[in-house]
Amino acid sequence: DWLPREVALQCLQGQAILHINPDGFIVSKVLTHRITGERTLLAWLVGSRVGTGNGLVEKHFDFLVKLAKALNCTRIGGNTPIEGLCKKYSKFGFRHDMTEFSISLQEKDNEI
Repeated sequence: DWLPREVALQCLQGQAILHINPDGFIVSKVLTHRITGERTLLAWLVGSRVGTGNGLVEKHFDFLVKLAKALNCTRIGGNTPIEGLCKKYSKFGFRHDMTEFSISLQEKDNEI
């Protein structure tokens, strides 16, 4: 989850980068693994002017690769609540590293 003001603040503080083009936007950030030091360019937020995502990552993948290399990243990553993207992104060479599970404690409390 994210809040627009938190995204704006991270961009202003240099912790995230906003990329805008006629198709929409991508907000990226660099994550550094605590143990290995490996740097990953995270496509944190993706928004399309038309529809949901609208293939922005695929369409601008070459840009993301160049950006990742310029920022000394060895990986590009992302996460999404949208089911079905594993198959789509695997065609680009992405692998499914991890599945994230979560539960809303507020929803759980309502069941009790």
